[in-house]
Amino acid sequence: MRSDLQGLRVALCGVKPARPLAQRLEAAGVTVAARPSPALDLLVFGEPPGFAALEAADAGVPVLWRPDVEALLAGAPLADFIAPRGPAVADAAAFIAARLAAVRPVIEAEETGDPWEDVLTVTLTPARVLTRLRHLGGTPTYDRIVALIQRQPWPRVTAEATGSTALSLR
Repeated sequence: MRSDLQGLRVALCGVKPARPLAQRLEAAGVTVAARPSPALDLLVFGEPPGFAALEAADAGVPVLWRPDVEALLAGAPLADFIAPRGPAVADAAAFIAARLAAVRPVIEAEETGDPWEDVLTVTLTPARVLTRLRHLGGTPTYDRIVALIQRQPWPRVTAEATGSTALSLR
């Protein structure tokens, strides 16, 4: 049986202990890279993931956490964590705006501990979906928002398209 993981290139970033998980991933047909880079298919974050891992994530490499990978190794489909890219749409910027409007209430329901105003930007490129928060990058709130965005189905694009929305977090 072919695993959703088979053939993927993955880096373990801050995962301790890394070797046992790397061996299990390799047994599932995954190539485990020694270092994170934008050329990889997935990053698996632990604490702390490290600067190179954050740069690769900022370049749009999808991020999973160890419990996500454990679920994948147990047979969960990759689409539960990273939605596949859908067909092209006539107006990618309008699609992004509509998708951001749909997920904005879910994001704004996030508990940040303090009221916070931010701007979420999603950029679709032919190869990646990039997610940025103007102020909360590198925080647990940012991680949860990135996970939500990467679980959304996004269309394929031939040229870069970007959309943003203001957020009021509490």
